[in-house]
Amino acid sequence: AQREIEAVLDRLGVDGSDLALTQGAAGGDLLFAEACLARGARVQFMLPLAEPEFIDQSILPSSDGPQWLERWRAARARAAGGK
Repeated sequence: AQREIEAVLDRLGVDGSDLALTQGAAGGDLLFAEACLARGARVQFMLPLAEPEFIDQSILPSSDGPQWLERWRAARARAAGGK
């Protein structure tokens, strides 16, 4: 999935002039966010629930939930201008 996402973003020429919108759920959403951030695009997370509920329902129940949570937190920090 990650290779396909990256290939599409490459074909589209995604870069720092783009804004990516995503919920950031574990899996494809986060892979998309990470790939956009790697290309310098701005990423805006559009959570459908309050953050604690979103984490409990859309990240932690996934296979390797704690690892996805770590990745989600890192992507959120990068999207907000952190490292």
